[in-house]
Amino acid sequence: MSSREHHRVDRHRRTRFSLAPGPAQAGGLALYGIWDVEAYATYDVRWGARGKRCQIAVRTLAGTGRIHVDCGSPIEVTADTLVLLEALRVRRYCCVGPLWRFRWFEFSLHAPLHMPRYRLLHMPPARGEEERFRTMFAALRHEFWTDRSTAAAGFLWLLYEWQARFQLGVRREPRRARLQQLIDALHEDLSRPWTVEAMAKVAHMSVRNLRRAFRAATGRSPKQYGHAVRMSAAQELLRLGTYTVKEVAAQLGYSSAFYFSRLFRAEFGYPPSQYGTRGRWAADSTR
Repeated sequence: MSSREHHRVDRHRRTRFSLAPGPAQAGGLALYGIWDVEAYATYDVRWGARGKRCQIAVRTLAGTGRIHVDCGSPIEVTADTLVLLEALRVRRYCCVGPLWRFRWFEFSLHAPLHMPRYRLLHMPPARGEEERFRTMFAALRHEFWTDRSTAAAGFLWLLYEWQARFQLGVRREPRRARLQQLIDALHEDLSRPWTVEAMAKVAHMSVRNLRRAFRAATGRSPKQYGHAVRMSAAQELLRLGTYTVKEVAAQLGYSSAFYFSRLFRAEFGYPPSQYGTRGRWAADSTR
C-alpha cells in the first residue's frame, strides 16, 4: 500500500485518503487531497493549517460533527450538508454524537466561488455524485498527471454542481438580481477603485443593507469580495507571462506596483514576481 493510499481503522475513526503526488489541475482548480472519514464519538482533532493557503469543502453524509474556526462560532454540520472553509481558519473538528461520516476536500480555485463560506448549506446528494467521487478518489493518487487532471475535473464538476444548486435555492430572494448585477460590474470594471458607496449605488441599496445582503449571499463583505476578484484577475494576468508586475498593477487600477505587490504578498504569501516560479502547488500530505 503506498503512502498516498491509506486506510486506517481505530476506536476513533475509519479513514481513507487520497493525496496527489504532483499537481492535479483542471479549469483553474488544483485538488490536493481527499479524506473519506467515518468518525466515532471520541473523534476530536485539534488541527492547525501549518501554512496552508487552500480552501476546504466538508461534505457530511451522515451523523453530526462540529468545526471550530477562529473567525466565528463553531459550525455544527449535519447529514446532507456542505460547508466551505479557509484552511488557515480551522482550529479543531470533532464528532458530536455516536457517528460523523464526512468527506474533506482540500483545493484552491483561481476564480470567485459564488457560495458563502462558514455557512452550513443544505445539499442532498446530486445525481452521479457518488460515482464521480469514487472515480476522482482513485485517480488523484495516480502518477500520471493526465489521470490526476481527471480527478481535478471531477471535483470541479462537483463544486459547480453544488454552486448551481445553491444558486437555485436563493433564486427567489428579492435582492439576488441586484447583487448579481453588482458582482458582474466588479468583474467587468477591474480597474475601478470601488468604494462601498459606489457598490451600493450599482446594487440600488443602502450601504448598510448591501453589507448585510452581500455577506449573507457570499460569506464576505463587498470590499473583501472585490479584493478577491482583483487578486484572482492578477493571478491570471501574471500566469500568461506577457505582463510585468507594473503593467498588471496598472491594469487593475492599483496606485503603484509597490502597493499591489504588498497586497499580493499578503493574499498569497509570496510576491507577484515569483508567481510563475512557485509552481502554484503546495500539497501537504499530513492530516
